[in-house]
Amino acid sequence: MKNKKMKWLVSLLLICGVGACVLIYNSLGSAAYVYSPESEYDVNYSAASFSKNYDSIEELYQEADLVARVKVTNHNFQQEGGLVHTVSNAQLLKVYKGDSRLKTVKVYEVGGQVDPAKLNLPEKEFDQGNKTTSQKIVEDTLEGSPTMRSGNHYVVFLKKYPGQDFYNVVGSVQGKIKMDKNNQLVGTVKEERVKKDELFFLQKDYSGKNADQLEKQINKLK
Repeated sequence: MKNKKMKWLVSLLLICGVGACVLIYNSLGSAAYVYSPESEYDVNYSAASFSKNYDSIEELYQEADLVARVKVTNHNFQQEGGLVHTVSNAQLLKVYKGDSRLKTVKVYEVGGQVDPAKLNLPEKEFDQGNKTTSQKIVEDTLEGSPTMRSGNHYVVFLKKYPGQDFYNVVGSVQGKIKMDKNNQLVGTVKEERVKKDELFFLQKDYSGKNADQLEKQINKLK
């Protein structure tokens, strides 16, 4: 297989020249990482210990009860002391796995915007990697991954929470990726963090690519 690929590249090089060859090869290979932040606020990186880490779409798909394209219609930040979580209501646009009769789902995620002023607390210092800052509102995240937001589209791998009416994202931060209005998949975690942490393999592998490419891989698993 490697020999065939090498012969193909050599032939392309002879025909097109070095510059054109590089352009064509890059267009067929991995896309450049595209970052689309969910919030204008500074991000607080809360460390987390996950019961299981996933490193392939196959593993996410097998673990999920529901795999779908969704549009978040509304979200709500719920603070309890210094902790925050986000509850989102999402419209199902296309179901790849799970109950196709469902029209909407409720998704629970750890993290969200923390506003000490609402709790009548003094401004709190948050550790942001190598520096500490003090401000009223901060985006609290698990490992730098913000929660989903109203109006945005995503491809999600969801697990039904036993005995409840909501779903969790498989792998907490792993089983979701955002789509822009042009059907392009985009990362919501900063690129430098994605590169050094395999938690975000989905964003690393698919950010910058058309959502149809991910859909094609998912459909192969049915």
